[in-house]
Amino acid sequence: MSDELAPQRKGHQFAAGAENPRVKDPSKSGRRKGTPNKMTATFKEAIAIAYQGIGGHDAFTKWAKDHKTEFYRIAARLIPTELVGGGDDGEHVVRVVHDAR
Repeated sequence: MSDELAPQRKGHQFAAGAENPRVKDPSKSGRRKGTPNKMTATFKEAIAIAYQGIGGHDAFTKWAKDHKTEFYRIAARLIPTELVGGGDDGEHVVRVVHDAR
């Protein structure tokens, strides 16, 4: 990091890019990469319980049939806008296996 400090962000204690001086080893602070947020997991579980409480798949299917425009609007927002594959440069890799039985 350069000797110049980035300007402090509004509402944040530390400047952008600055390290927290209270953390001795930044690699050991916070959640490990990939660890789900407990609040998010709890909220998702609550949504699943409410979904079952209002009729589950059957009720959702009926609603979707009755409100097709709203259903497609929601469905379109759930489609990823950017796909990254598992290749070295993010490309998509297709493996074809031929079974000669």
